[in-house]
Amino acid sequence: MSKITEALQKAAKEREERLRQQQEDKVPPPSKEVPSQSINKKGPPRALPTVPLSPPSITGLDPHLVTYFEPHSPASEQYRLIRTNIQSLNAKNSPHTLVISSSTYGEGKTITAINLAIIMAQDINKPILLIDGDIWKPQVYQYLNLTPKAGLADFLTDNISLESILLPTKINNLTVLPGSKAVSNPSSLLESAKMKHLLTEIKSRFEYIIIDTAPVLAVTDAGIIARETDGVLLVIKANATKREVIQRAQSVLAETKAEILGYVLTHVEHPIPDFIYRHL
Repeated sequence: MSKITEALQKAAKEREERLRQQQEDKVPPPSKEVPSQSINKKGPPRALPTVPLSPPSITGLDPHLVTYFEPHSPASEQYRLIRTNIQSLNAKNSPHTLVISSSTYGEGKTITAINLAIIMAQDINKPILLIDGDIWKPQVYQYLNLTPKAGLADFLTDNISLESILLPTKINNLTVLPGSKAVSNPSSLLESAKMKHLLTEIKSRFEYIIIDTAPVLAVTDAGIIARETDGVLLVIKANATKREVIQRAQSVLAETKAEILGYVLTHVEHPIPDFIYRHL
């Protein structure tokens, strides 16, 4: 065997020995500490609870539902602030049946209603009902990816049960009463005795009821429903809805004896001073 071959074999053995030593060095020595599960405890160790980093996936939910997808985001905290303010309006008799409306379409009332309902269902941990009371343009079912067979107008016009139109969702504690078919006389349906009886029944079954209605200045529906509830949250699109339009909506609601509980400003690009929130 040549000296070159011997040198190569020797180098290979030395390299293998170094690699083996490096692998041994990576293995930590046995710990002498007492396992945390056995400290001051008796009996078999218990599995530690797991905390989900994100909500379980629900197929088809609209990404604008930030209170579901990002429950701890700044946007969700604003909805949580609205919820807190609603509960503190009257400690002994806080509003439990709320209309969410706007002056006109396109201000974000439906998204506001759904996000508020979700945050209430998450935080209060009691049954919450979200009603799509916008018979003209029902959209709640689309945002939540629901497939209703019947809805509010069907219940008010046909002989069907309330149970047949209530849709449970995959969001804990949240139930939806969807909108439905177009009808020729929605205003008369909403002020019917059957509608009043419906509101009375659901008030006894749900902790909070959130009702998305048609815009105040579009039709009379919001005022009709609002006078049978605890009040209205009026949604206003920042830098878009004119003061005169808001004042007209306020006047319409005042004529129906509906109480405006507060205002929700949407599409805000800059921080809102705290004193504005204190008016809610």
